[in-house]
Amino acid sequence: MSGGVERRGGERDRGFTLMELLVAISLLAIVTTLITTMVVALAQTFSRQESEQDSSRTAAVAMQRISTVIRAGTEVPRSSTWQPLPAFESARADALAVNAYLDPATATVGPTRVRLEVNTAGELVETRWAARRSAGDWVYDTTPSLTRVVARDVAPRGTPVGGSPSPALFTYLGAAGAPIAPPASGELTEVQRREVVAVRVSLVVQTAAGTDAAPAQLVSTVSLPNLGLTRTGI
Repeated sequence: MSGGVERRGGERDRGFTLMELLVAISLLAIVTTLITTMVVALAQTFSRQESEQDSSRTAAVAMQRISTVIRAGTEVPRSSTWQPLPAFESARADALAVNAYLDPATATVGPTRVRLEVNTAGELVETRWAARRSAGDWVYDTTPSLTRVVARDVAPRGTPVGGSPSPALFTYLGAAGAPIAPPASGELTEVQRREVVAVRVSLVVQTAAGTDAAPAQLVSTVSLPNLGLTRTGI
């Protein structure tokens, strides 16, 4: 009987075999890999959603500023000639300069020339020039009164959005609503600039590098309600 007791005690003390340890370690590795993969996927999803929301917020703020500037565009009368300055001083696919009345006190402040341009760093930059009276006309200063970055991470033209390349930032529309085709230089002529009554703005912002997060795109057609009106305080 004592021999039988010794055998049972030996079975209790023998521990795990090498095969059992290998199986346990393999199962533990599989479970750990599954948990790690799930955590990484959740982190990537969260990061992607945060980047997409950040892009949307940035695009919304920039679009509001662009719309405000364009909507304030106005022709500026000149005493030296019957033809006023056109609302647009320059008009390109990625930049425009507009004569605008951004301050309600137009009798004393006068118009402001505002340029919106996307630089090589993907920044939408706003530059302003103040105007002053000279021989009865408004003349713009040569030194800007303000330069600031409105938005960063503006994606270049042709960025894939929803399976299609993004269009130009600015598309200029005539009275019939049709786009005005620029000449080979890419700059609208003065005659063409006088025909612009609205601008289609296609803004694409991508705060995440590469394809980690989808870019945010906003498209808006902004009209110029002040065309044909005189607001110079004369």
